[in-house]
Amino acid sequence: TSVEFDGAFATTTPDGTFDGYKAANILCGYEYAGSHFCRTYDILASIEQDDTSGWGGRSWVAEGPPGFTSSSNDCTGWTSNDPTAYGAWWEFKPNGGAGWLIYCDYTRPLACCAR
Repeated sequence: TSVEFDGAFATTTPDGTFDGYKAANILCGYEYAGSHFCRTYDILASIEQDDTSGWGGRSWVAEGPPGFTSSSNDCTGWTSNDPTAYGAWWEFKPNGGAGWLIYCDYTRPLACCAR
């Protein structure tokens, strides 16, 4: 997305107020019609199948359940900007880049993927 967010995603639509993963999907859909909040799987599949030579930047990505530590929980389902919790982000580079963890009070744009 063109806007950066900390780990607490939220948005309001005519259908109500949404947070977390649902908000991320809505925010991606607003900016890129038909897109959703990228999961790690989406990024890895793109690296495998698509041309990444023009990749650059960094964005939050949905990783799901904790991996490294129980505090690595997608910022409590993308509802918290707690500086002691972690969220996943991807550093996009021509070679595909790498996934990282960072504290949830940091800001990043959302990685949005086509369906």
